[in-house]
Amino acid sequence: MRVFELGTIVIVLLAGANLLDWVAGKAKAAPQAQCLVQAKLPDGSPVQRWRVCTQDEIIATT
Repeated sequence: MRVFELGTIVIVLLAGANLLDWVAGKAKAAPQAQCLVQAKLPDGSPVQRWRVCTQDEIIATT
């Protein structure tokens, strides 16, 4: 085999690996939207936390 033939094979293999990596990245599920929930405890102190948004909250903010 000549050097350029070997180089071509290496390039094709690398391109195939990059294509597989790209396809695998597209197959991952998109992260769910997060909403900040704010409330007050009975003693009056504020509490905040993140949680997955409901469908109604997503519709209301778009």
